[in-house]
Amino acid sequence: MNTDPGSQFTSDAWICELLRLGVAISMDGRGRALDNAFIERPWRSVKYEEVYLREYGDLPAARRHLRSYFDFYNERGRGLG
Repeated sequence: MNTDPGSQFTSDAWICELLRLGVAISMDGRGRALDNAFIERPWRSVKYEEVYLREYGDLPAARRHLRSYFDFYNERGRGLG
């Protein structure tokens, strides 16, 4: 389990449960927030430009719409959209 050092991930209850399950624990150090920016920004776009605007009727519809969105997003990122 790799997390940031936020309080929800450093509580005794959480740490004890991970240790009980035999999960190895590592935490990012201070100032590492920018490491996540490269992945968080695209997912924010997916949520606000696609997911929050639709009600998918079922899993195949969600997959179809998301596939179309990612095609659009990737083309836009290369200046093609």
